[in-house]
Amino acid sequence: MSEQYIQVQNLTDNPVVYNIPEDHLRRVFAPYEAKMLSKDELQKLYYQPGGAVLLHDFLSVRDKKTAVELGVPEELFEHEYSWNRKKVDKVLLEEDIDILHDALDFAPEGIIDLIIERAVALRISDINKRELIQQCTGKNVNQMIATQVQLEQAIGEQKEEAPKQRRATSQTTTESTGRRVS
Repeated sequence: MSEQYIQVQNLTDNPVVYNIPEDHLRRVFAPYEAKMLSKDELQKLYYQPGGAVLLHDFLSVRDKKTAVELGVPEELFEHEYSWNRKKVDKVLLEEDIDILHDALDFAPEGIIDLIIERAVALRISDINKRELIQQCTGKNVNQMIATQVQLEQAIGEQKEEAPKQRRATSQTTTESTGRRVS
């Protein structure tokens, strides 16, 4: 019987690390990294302390049947759980505000963090969506965008400065005799 492998992706812009001591296994997911993991390993992770939270909020199991077996509600899997950056961008820029509101109420923490990150990066123009994000998460997207603009301006000003040159030269000079003595 061949072992079934399932794609699992880190939903966050931070590393996710877990241990399964009985298998002497330590797994590290880089930000947004996807890996193929055995179903057996996922089941063992689910029963580790904090494992269910990792599988629900920070790692996305891309197989619906396995995700449901591991405690992800079927309705959540069909909606926000399987979102990626492209879908978040579409929701922020094109979709109805109700879809964003549902995501902020029901999505895993990793997706909510991605929504906030992309709202700032895209500098979404819809004030109602900015206010909704602040109301649901407590994160002030308006202030975050303003801070990002100020940072970019400061970096731009630093790049525009001319390189500094010395105005006075050193008074002591050494002459080379052309010969090396050891």
